[in-house]
Amino acid sequence: MQEREIDLENEVEALTEEMQEWADQQSKYDFGSDPYKRIEYEGSTLQRYQNGVAWAAQEFDTVTLRPITDGLRRAIRDLTEQTAFDRDQCLVAIGTQDAAYIAHDPETISPDNDDLQDTLGNIADLHPGYVDWASDKIQDLWGMSNELGNSYADMVLATQAKQTTTETTGSDTAE
Repeated sequence: MQEREIDLENEVEALTEEMQEWADQQSKYDFGSDPYKRIEYEGSTLQRYQNGVAWAAQEFDTVTLRPITDGLRRAIRDLTEQTAFDRDQCLVAIGTQDAAYIAHDPETISPDNDDLQDTLGNIADLHPGYVDWASDKIQDLWGMSNELGNSYADMVLATQAKQTTTETTGSDTAE
């Protein structure tokens, strides 16, 4: 588990490419079908992330995120319970190692830390799409997402695509 420095302009480009991939997938399904709706949701999420990261790229160039350990996960829970900030805001505060919005020492996590409170206030002023993206990116580092390509939902979509190909052609050519 290592921290990751992310160039935000490059991330906007990567999100745009990923959105195009989802759009290509969505075009294969009938409007309103379950796979269509699932892909539409993913595309909308990526659009929200792209908007937030594009906004952030105008404010700062890079961000360094770190994975969350079990101890930090507990600190996030405690911080959420003891402050007016939500889980994603607390996750971004604790999971960001270096960024323009960080006012606290990332190695010193305590709800009583005034600098940490300043960081949380700064995060509350960020674009919501950026906070959502950063939260998900931190969870990717944590190993809680489908970054390794083992998303159950993606497996279902692949199986549905294979079945659609089989039904259309009468043979199993999707492999």
